[in-house]
Amino acid sequence: MKFVTVYVNRLGKPAMTEQKSPVFPVGAVIVKEKLSSRDSKSPELMTVMVKREKGYNPDAGDWEYSVIDGAGKKVVEQGKIQQCISCHDESPARQSDHVFRQYYMSVKQAAALK
Repeated sequence: MKFVTVYVNRLGKPAMTEQKSPVFPVGAVIVKEKLSSRDSKSPELMTVMVKREKGYNPDAGDWEYSVIDGAGKKVVEQGKIQQCISCHDESPARQSDHVFRQYYMSVKQAAALK
């Protein structure tokens, strides 16, 4: 079992937490730390989504994806990563601008958006 911690910048936070059918603005950044256990002090790796200008990657909601090592020092892969796109292009992520918000929100917050 893996654990995650998700962060979103101020620009993307309203779409992540307040909008029922969000459209993230250009410049929104979402970072997901993948942890090996609940009490891990550092992530195994991090995945990053950056909302780019319209037309950057239309099939994936114009998101750029990155995979970064757990130390945050090496970009393992970046750009139009097919593995990321194939998952984020499916429902329910497609309905929320290709973002899985359940990792970020509490159960109460998620229920309020339904």
